[in-house]
Amino acid sequence: MKQVTVGFRHSLVAACLILMSAFFASSASAQDLEPGTKGLGLEDTANLFIGVCAKTYPNFRKAKKVLAQNGFQAHSKTGTFYDGKRDVSFKLTRSSSGKVCSMVFSSKEKPEELGLLLAVGSTQGTDGNAKIDVDPNTFATRTNSRGSSVMNFTPTFVNNGKQYFRASLSASN
Repeated sequence: MKQVTVGFRHSLVAACLILMSAFFASSASAQDLEPGTKGLGLEDTANLFIGVCAKTYPNFRKAKKVLAQNGFQAHSKTGTFYDGKRDVSFKLTRSSSGKVCSMVFSSKEKPEELGLLLAVGSTQGTDGNAKIDVDPNTFATRTNSRGSSVMNFTPTFVNNGKQYFRASLSASN
């Protein structure tokens, strides 16, 4: 009887190990996360950038919590945040002028609309005196934002027919 019990335990342990390995193999680890394939529309772009970067400025302490609430995880080696579904990533870094929250994403929306939307959205709740600069050739956009921050938006590159953009919020120089 003792041999049967031991054999049963081994079978149970083996079954648990098989189930656990199948579960972990099917779910992406934070190290394996990459951008997804779904580009962002205007509403998702604004909600993500304003929610993660603008509303958590100046120290971005709550940014990681907001990212987690939106399904993002940090890649274990790069620290870049992905959700594995949408073609968007976030990076929280430090520059010589202070902390930076940046978002890189793909979108089919017009760059001039994206830039103005992020400029206006990142200045909500300020005194309304923000000056928005737009390059008429590239549609790169810059504005003074919350506190002493600066919002920059730039169309960056095209890859596999997708247009990519970078938006960032950082301390002013």
